[in-house]
Amino acid sequence: HSAGTAQLTGQVLSVVLAATWGDPQYLGLTGVEVVDASGQSLPLSPQHIEVVTSELAEAGGNCGGVDRLVDRVNVTTDDQHMWLAPLSPGTQHTLTLTLDTPTALSALRVWNYNKSAENTYRGVKIIHVFLDGTEISPGGGFLLRRAPGNVHYNFAQLLLFQLSSSETADQAGSQPAPDTLPRGFVYQLQLHSTWGDPYYIGLNGLE
Repeated sequence: HSAGTAQLTGQVLSVVLAATWGDPQYLGLTGVEVVDASGQSLPLSPQHIEVVTSELAEAGGNCGGVDRLVDRVNVTTDDQHMWLAPLSPGTQHTLTLTLDTPTALSALRVWNYNKSAENTYRGVKIIHVFLDGTEISPGGGFLLRRAPGNVHYNFAQLLLFQLSSSETADQAGSQPAPDTLPRGFVYQLQLHSTWGDPYYIGLNGLE
């Protein structure tokens, strides 16, 4: 496997939703998928998923509407296929995915909240992921990109699990990434001219 990534076996994924993209009152997601070690998405149903806030946990309850996160309608602006919950100061939301049996996993696929461009600030910005109680996200958590607010492309984001160990931290610290390299989530190429054809422009592929 590549450095810092891992295929781990477990049954309970806990996803702490740590911050939004700026909305102080609500946070939400459109969809989630769990990816196994072979790269396949696991079938999930409402019985596998729940979201609990720190306040509701004390009362023994959970947030409603979380079944929308696994209805497999993800590239949409219809909020009937999205989960949204109110925010209050000091409240922590935790998404829990409980699989039927311990399974070898490699990643989490997420579609952020996408009702409209202005409402994408309700999307989750930072998450921390735990498998059977062990953190498998980077030390600062995964940074989720803000959804586009439209359906012009599939805005899914694949989050590869990482071992949060002192060894990987030392490796990362000894090899800092150059600050001169561009960083971003969405790269746009503007195609201005061809090699002579006045009617069509094209490419074979990109990596």
